[in-house]
Amino acid sequence: VTRDVPARPVSGWLNRMQRFGAPAYGAAAVTLIVVGALIGWGVTALSTGSDTELSHFRRDPGGEWFRVETVLGEDGLSLAVGNFDTLSDDSIYQFWVQRDEQWTPVGDFNTNDDGRWSGYFEFALERGDSIAITVEPEAGSEAPTTEAAIQSRI
Repeated sequence: VTRDVPARPVSGWLNRMQRFGAPAYGAAAVTLIVVGALIGWGVTALSTGSDTELSHFRRDPGGEWFRVETVLGEDGLSLAVGNFDTLSDDSIYQFWVQRDEQWTPVGDFNTNDDGRWSGYFEFALERGDSIAITVEPEAGSEAPTTEAAIQSRI
């Protein structure tokens, strides 16, 4: 025995979508796209607030690495390095920032026997800066005198 079951009316926004010729699955797809876009916008808006916090990591093919952590535009940054050779007493590693084609010496250091070092420098990084580490004479240099051991752009 077969019975005709009356079609159940579709209510609300889906009914309005169907009235304009959109099939039910099309309306559902549009809804998913709109909801997805709103969720994506919300995530972007939330992450924009922390756009000034920076944790930048770089590892070169030779194994040397560095990590810089700071708040962009504010004085103070933490630098950690690893897999660097420990230098003799007549040389140091010098940390540089390049902004507007001008290299600025930020500070110097030498690594421990494990090739590591970490410390803090008073310097305000900005988006677009390049950072580099070079080997310099013990007294330091006003501009890099050797090729960068490692370099990256913020």
